[in-house]
Amino acid sequence: MSLGGKKVPVGCTQKMLQDAATSAQDPFGSGPGHSDPYSQPGGADAMPAGPLAENMENVNSTPPDSGLFHTFPQIPNLSFKSAHNETVIQSSDAYVVLGTDRPSSLATGFGAIGSCGANSIDLVVGRGSSLNKGDGPKAGTILDNLFASDAARINISQLTNIDLNFGLAGDKIGNNTPRSGIGIKADDVRIIGRNSIKIVTGKTSGFVGLGKGGEPNALGGKQKQPAPTIELIAGNHREPRIVFGGIDNPVKEMNVLQRAAMGDSLREGLEELSEIVGELWSATFNFILGQTVYDAINGVDPLRPWVVNASVPDSLIKQDFVLNSLWHTKLNMEFWVLNHLRPHGYRYVCSSNVKLT
Repeated sequence: MSLGGKKVPVGCTQKMLQDAATSAQDPFGSGPGHSDPYSQPGGADAMPAGPLAENMENVNSTPPDSGLFHTFPQIPNLSFKSAHNETVIQSSDAYVVLGTDRPSSLATGFGAIGSCGANSIDLVVGRGSSLNKGDGPKAGTILDNLFASDAARINISQLTNIDLNFGLAGDKIGNNTPRSGIGIKADDVRIIGRNSIKIVTGKTSGFVGLGKGGEPNALGGKQKQPAPTIELIAGNHREPRIVFGGIDNPVKEMNVLQRAAMGDSLREGLEELSEIVGELWSATFNFILGQTVYDAINGVDPLRPWVVNASVPDSLIKQDFVLNSLWHTKLNMEFWVLNHLRPHGYRYVCSSNVKLT
């Protein structure tokens, strides 16, 4: 079912959109058979030549099929190959497809093997928009679902392999079992909550009548993990990479997908580390004080006057280069604790807005 939009032989390119906004002629062609798209007294001959922006006083309506002011635009002359069990609602190059799980051709997905529990809703705009370096598919092309080339999509499926269909990096825990899923894909995705946003995995709470094991999955199976993972993967890859690990270990394998740090636990661990460093500082400080006293006592030797001459500069060196450095280290440690481990610190390691388990 189509809700509007005029098909044209070629794709609606960026240049054509610019021409539609600036030209007084039909941006999709001129010459015999092309009427003036503007309704005005005097007909087409009365329309001055030149950019539309310079002759706005002569415009009485928007050009037909231009898309200006939310009129129907001309759309690519394409066809979507729908399945027999699919209901397609189309407006221009925007589609809502009600059917069964189908990531690509009619031979793909759980709908292709006759599953009666794989119903899906597929919301798509811009079919094949990234093909041919962004010019879109050629005129007359019959398209299947193209999860990699369609402009934007929200796919809701009762039974699907969501990671495989969207070409995502494998789950670290190896859970590739088909389940119900929702996939959202576009150049940019924003999720906005005025009060808060929660990303939650696992079973719900507060419901009764779900049995001893609580809420099952969409197939009625048990939720074995009490807290299933949340993975944030930048770049869509999780394979370990090789890095330089130093002279002793020049080739080192580093995991790209790593565990998130728990802010409060990290803060407490760093506080304990700062206490250990403080104990080492105290031990060094006390040792230097004791050594200074010992050197002063040994420096009193009337039978060996050169010992006295050596003990005085030795004590001064310990005061200037050791004790002063220790006090500087102590002061830096206190500021490090204030800046990184206290909520008012400007480099506080815990986020005040983002929390995770």
